[in-house]
Amino acid sequence: MIEQNKDQHTDDELLASFFTQQKIEIPDDGFSAGVMRRLPRHARRLNQIWSTFCFAIAMALFLLFDGIAELRHVASDIIADITTTLASIPSTLIMTVVVGGIISITWLLAFRLIKKVV
Repeated sequence: MIEQNKDQHTDDELLASFFTQQKIEIPDDGFSAGVMRRLPRHARRLNQIWSTFCFAIAMALFLLFDGIAELRHVASDIIADITTTLASIPSTLIMTVVVGGIISITWLLAFRLIKKVV
C-alpha cells in the first residue's frame, strides 16, 4: 500500500514536470476583451431580468406556502430520526466502536512514529 503511494506520488511529479515543460503560451492580444465587448448587451440584460423575475416568484411561493414552517418541520423530523436511531443502537456496540477506534488510532500513530525513526 505504501509502495503504491510512493509510485503514485512519483508519477504525479513526473506528469506535473512534463506539462510544465511542454506548456505553450498563446498570446491573447486583446481577443478575450474583444469577445466580451461584442456580446450582445440586450441578451445579458434579458438574462438579468429573467433571473430576478424567477427569484422573486420563488420567494413569493416560498412565503405564500409558509416555507419557513416547512423547513422547521423537516429539521425537527431529521433531529428526531437521528435521536431515535442513536437511541436504538446498543451501548455495547457503541463502546466497541469507540474502543476499536482508539486502538486503531493508537496503532496508526505508533506506526507513523516508528516509520519516522527508521
